[in-house]
Amino acid sequence: MANCFHPALLSGIVLLFAVLLVSPIPLFAMKFKAFTWKGNEVRFIFLALAITLLAIFQLAAFPIVIILYIITSIINNIFTRNSNEV
Repeated sequence: MANCFHPALLSGIVLLFAVLLVSPIPLFAMKFKAFTWKGNEVRFIFLALAITLLAIFQLAAFPIVIILYIITSIINNIFTRNSNEV
């Protein structure tokens, strides 16, 4: 199989992942205090999206779910920070 990625692109991806490994991104915990919607909205939405992706893409969905987890955490932190400042 031919290599379909340019070496510069792969170098950029490796650099991005190296920065992400040491960056202080606070991630939301998947710990449920209670199984009610209030207070667990982000967890339930993430689980629903992850299960949907796994059902559609099967094992290929794991990298997508990891990226989804990081993006969801960043969005959650932005909204949590803004609500705490008000």
